Amino acid sequence: MNARASRLRAEGMTVGYGHDAVLSKLDFQVPDGELTVILGPNACGKSTLLKSLSRVLTPSAGKIFLDDVAMEKSRTKDIARVLAMLPQIPEAPSGVSVADVVARGRYPHQSLLRAWTDDDERACVDAMTAANVLPLRERSLEELSGGQRQRVWIAMTLAQDTPLILLDEPTTYLDITHQIEVLNLTRRLHGAGRTIVMVLHDLNLAFRYATRVVMMRDGRIISEGSPHEIVDADLIARVFDLEALVVADPVTGAPMVVPAESTL
Repeated sequence: MNARASRLRAEGMTVGYGHDAVLSKLDFQVPDGELTVILGPNACGKSTLLKSLSRVLTPSAGKIFLDDVAMEKSRTKDIARVLAMLPQIPEAPSGVSVADVVARGRYPHQSLLRAWTDDDERACVDAMTAANVLPLRERSLEELSGGQRQRVWIAMTLAQDTPLILLDEPTTYLDITHQIEVLNLTRRLHGAGRTIVMVLHDLNLAFRYATRVVMMRDGRIISEGSPHEIVDADLIARVFDLEALVVADPVTGAPMVVPAESTL
């Protein structure tokens, strides 16, 4: 287990759907100050892990701790002031505007005694600007393309203004230009001191942006560490059953996976 400090960790966590356990007695911690990307084949438990860490799913065994307090003992609003989660397929009522959706990110900061403030408005504008959706603020969410809606959900998550951000496949529905835009945003947030955890499918983009990767298979963590330290052809084969070359990305020097000719 990484010795670096962690505000968020799981101990002996078992999580599943019905009688089928996806994760069994899993120990995991999110190192503070890292941009962590979770990778692995479909149905290996990536999203289940992220949902469990954010209390969307409740473990049947084990515990999840946030700032050394078991999350089951914490109020939802207290957790939401520290931890923001963007799920894979967010939902919103029909007819809501972009500004209304983003404003929902300020819910943890509201109370009966605290009305909407200039700080709330500023946080929403900053979030929409960062996600490049400010010009859409008066539009209905239903009118937008899938890529535009995804950036609105990201803006809502940013408006929550938390030190920990979990993103489950944030580049879904986005073309390559907007994928890079979102990943550059996560890099800026990380550079500003946020701890980021993402689930991605694109290995080469993950290795380019992550400071730490977690490789999963069959509900288990196979390896974790910086891309430069752990990624090689043997690891790709063990996790993905893929024969590949691992070479240096010509732009960043990060590991880059090139499928071997025999797999094409």
